[in-house]
Amino acid sequence: MTASREGVSSVIGITHEDVSQQAFECLMDVLYRGTDVITKENAKDILRMSVYLQIKFLEDHCVGFLCKNLIVETCLESWQFAQKYDLEDFAEVCYKMSVDKIKITAQQEELLALPKSMVLILLSLQTQLSADDICKTVFCWVEAKQDTRAVHLIEFLPFVCFPLLSSQYLCELVVYFNHPFREVLFDKINDALTYNMKGVQNSDATVRKRILARQPLFLNAKEVQSRVVMIGGYEEADKPLNRVIVFNPADYFYYRYSLASLPEDTGLDFASCSWNNEVYVSGGSQLPKFFAVYKPGDNEWEVLPSLPGNGREKHAMAANNSNIFIFGGLEKIPKSKKGEKVVSSSILKYCVKSKEWSVFGQLPLGVQEATAAVLGHRIYLFGGVGGSRENTDMVQCVDTLSGFVYQAGRLPSPMSGARAVSNGGHIYVATPTGGILRMWEKFSVADEIEKEKSQANEPTVRFKEMAKFTGRSNFGACLYARELIVCGGENEERQLMDTVERVSVFVDKAPKVQNTIARGAAKFDLHVVNIPLTHLTTQVY
Repeated sequence: MTASREGVSSVIGITHEDVSQQAFECLMDVLYRGTDVITKENAKDILRMSVYLQIKFLEDHCVGFLCKNLIVETCLESWQFAQKYDLEDFAEVCYKMSVDKIKITAQQEELLALPKSMVLILLSLQTQLSADDICKTVFCWVEAKQDTRAVHLIEFLPFVCFPLLSSQYLCELVVYFNHPFREVLFDKINDALTYNMKGVQNSDATVRKRILARQPLFLNAKEVQSRVVMIGGYEEADKPLNRVIVFNPADYFYYRYSLASLPEDTGLDFASCSWNNEVYVSGGSQLPKFFAVYKPGDNEWEVLPSLPGNGREKHAMAANNSNIFIFGGLEKIPKSKKGEKVVSSSILKYCVKSKEWSVFGQLPLGVQEATAAVLGHRIYLFGGVGGSRENTDMVQCVDTLSGFVYQAGRLPSPMSGARAVSNGGHIYVATPTGGILRMWEKFSVADEIEKEKSQANEPTVRFKEMAKFTGRSNFGACLYARELIVCGGENEERQLMDTVERVSVFVDKAPKVQNTIARGAAKFDLHVVNIPLTHLTTQVY
């Protein structure tokens, strides 16, 4: 490439796939003549070069131009481009258009070429597609590269409400009973058939309620609806409760109803997670080996096999692929006469089908008071208190397919007691200082790390603060539709808080909406659960 200035000629040699001769000539025009040479035809080429050469002002100009000229016909392709070059703001504009126009983008051939993580983002945010269309989109994407994608099918099933599929499409799905996907789909299709044949055609309300109460996605059906469920905690300092309370965000948390209480008084510092709309609770300060599941269809708890060893408290939990995982926490030292405890680095796995415990692996850093959330086949663990009793900013990642565990990156600052939640496509972290962080995942880098099973040379995640709430400790958080709900907790004077703050996760810097609960509470867990309305008969004052 040859560039001249003030009559001086020089030859600059740059050989890189991201720097074309045409783009470099445009750069010379910008630098030496101040000419705006960005067009629809060359914008991505110049942007690619700007990223490689780290020319930030030109990168920002190109991104602004592309955002202004983005159209639905090319938004999926542009989104892939933005992901490849780690352009978070441009990617956000692209995927928001893809979501808003999902009825168009779901029909485009480009969708079949998207990486899994991008399809998960689309499905996690869209609200327009029918159950039939979601199911068809998932199957088309998996079957496009079945050899490599079939293993990920189960990650998409939480987005499909099989009982609400149309009768015609459900009949077509029966062929999957003899399909390679049979093992994954059998229970789902069988539930859907039972729901339609016994529940709908035979007008069996009990069957309908039980099956809908096993669906993990947001519901607003006549008999079963999504509610916010509060488990445990205290309303007086250090006096733990074993009750389970239900709130309805639609009535501004004004009314409270009780569900079946925890079968045992686990104390504080237990952990919980949900799988297929059932809530699993483990450990705690009083019963560290406790383990049980709440089944909303029957409003009953089932006590499950105890945690192995000496149990856990102040640990984290997450569920993936019919397995419940427990991370770190405090564990009593065997044969300790003083009841001394140590921070654990082990990962335990409970198989929902076999009801058996096993040791899954070890964390790079043992932590207590961390928080975990699931994204596809990965479980991320955020912050916590390490063995040195200091907060850490480490983000640890567990690849549940291979068992590989590695450090994925760092939070903006060390913290413990945060709350991480996932909608299946994005993870959001509510911090005690009042920040709501959205995690940006470099999934192509993570894929390579997991393939090679080598520790990361560069972070695979980073964070962007998208909203604020009133800072607090020992609070609860959950995702309800497109809103992140932060509830209760304690202020800096350790006074119990009764405020509920709700922030949209689809709009950056969205204003918060504030409500109150009847009484201040702390150290509880929140989950969104599909509850049969017939269970909501006992009001709590």
